[in-house]
Amino acid sequence: MHWLDPFVSFIWWVVLAINKPIGNLGWSMIILAALIRLVFWPLNTAQFKAFLKMQKIAPMLKRVQERYKDDKQKQQQETMALYKSRASIRLPAAGRCSYNIRSSSASTMWCSITKRSSKTNRGCGYPAS
Repeated sequence: MHWLDPFVSFIWWVVLAINKPIGNLGWSMIILAALIRLVFWPLNTAQFKAFLKMQKIAPMLKRVQERYKDDKQKQQQETMALYKSRASIRLPAAGRCSYNIRSSSASTMWCSITKRSSKTNRGCGYPAS
C-alpha cells in the first residue's frame, strides 16, 4: 500500500458519487475540478493579495539589494526588516502553499484516474503492491 492510496481512493469515491446523477465520467471530473477550485478559492484570493503587496514593495527590495550588493548578510537583515515593517506581508514562500496544495490535489486526481483504469496498478508512478 502506498501513502497516496487513501487520497486516491477518496478522490475516486467523489468522482463516482458525482457520476451517479451525471452518468458521464468526463463531466464528473470536470465538476470535481470546479469543486476543488471553489474549495481553494480563499487560498487563491489570499495568495493573489500577497502577490499584489509584494509588487508594491518590489522597488524597496531592489534598493536594498543595490545598496548592500557586496554584503549579503546585511542585505538579508535589511530584507527581513523590510518584511517586518510591513507586518501584513508574509514571507514570499507562504504564497506557494496554495500552489502546493492545488497541485497535490491535481496529482491525486490523476492517480485516481490512471490507477483505476490500469490493470497493473502502476498508474501513479509507483510499483504495484
